[in-house]
Amino acid sequence: MRPTVAGLSLLLFNWPDAVTRHYYAHWQDGQVGFAERLEKERLTAPVARLRELWTLGQKSRRHGREEMPGWNPALTLDLPLTHGMLGLDFSEEEQDETDTENWVQQLSETFDRGLALAGERHGKDNSGDIREISTRLMALEQRLQ
Repeated sequence: MRPTVAGLSLLLFNWPDAVTRHYYAHWQDGQVGFAERLEKERLTAPVARLRELWTLGQKSRRHGREEMPGWNPALTLDLPLTHGMLGLDFSEEEQDETDTENWVQQLSETFDRGLALAGERHGKDNSGDIREISTRLMALEQRLQ
């Protein structure tokens, strides 16, 4: 059985411009919506809590995503990355799956490598890294089929 991913959230806390950025996409009513929010001043309480978990290097498992009003997935997993938190939202069917957290961990490693390429190693020869990321993404894509 494949994961039933309903949404993805990427919160960047220490990206080079020092602005907390929140990128997200979610699947609703047959459509995928994408957006970006900038947290220039005070962080909302849910985002501040995710920043605290990120600082501690801890993951989060919860129901719902209160930092996005009107969006209420059945299961939300957030994992720390080098630059922030990666969150995946799942539909109700996924709550009973035993390997969901392992799958999300693999996906977070791929995101971390991609962010390293984009932010830290710009301008260098990244062909080996790109091959590794492509291999990981193909493995994840197979899981979704």
